[in-house]
Amino acid sequence: ENAWLQTTASGEPIYGKGVLISIVDDGLDHDHEDLSTNYNPDASYDFNSNDADPHPTGDDAHGTSAGGVAAGYGHNGVGISGAAPNASLSGLRLIAGDVSDRDEANALVYAIDTVDIYSNSWGPTDDGTITPIGPLLSEALENGTTNGRNGKGAIYTWAGGNGRQSLDNSNYDGYANSRF
Repeated sequence: ENAWLQTTASGEPIYGKGVLISIVDDGLDHDHEDLSTNYNPDASYDFNSNDADPHPTGDDAHGTSAGGVAAGYGHNGVGISGAAPNASLSGLRLIAGDVSDRDEANALVYAIDTVDIYSNSWGPTDDGTITPIGPLLSEALENGTTNGRNGKGAIYTWAGGNGRQSLDNSNYDGYANSRF
């Protein structure tokens, strides 16, 4: 709530206005009443089906939930409000199927000229072993943090410690632990 009290120089609430958050996950239900207002189709893509619609299939709902936490509209009297209820939201469907290092790399620089934050609430299996990221993904993250947001660097967030297993340690996770 303290973040929602922040205002622009003219006194208007910020609420994430002007920020584009891309949800990299198992899909994004952009028709959902708490997400459709903020949805940006131009920065969205389905890397599993290779088309422009990141809508989830089957019981995939994690990306939609993550999108609600990030930028659920919140001014409509329905459901919830996200942390940044006026931020724009895009979906990059990536983890609903098998993906390669190249797929991950392409997703994490997709629409790099417009995406501010890539939200990744996923990672490798938490089994107590070190899981490095691939070389193409490492290069993509370096490119994003160097060139994204008009040279200020894209922001990459990753899940850390949500494996719910006794061997869960985000220090072993090459995604969450990447220097980028």
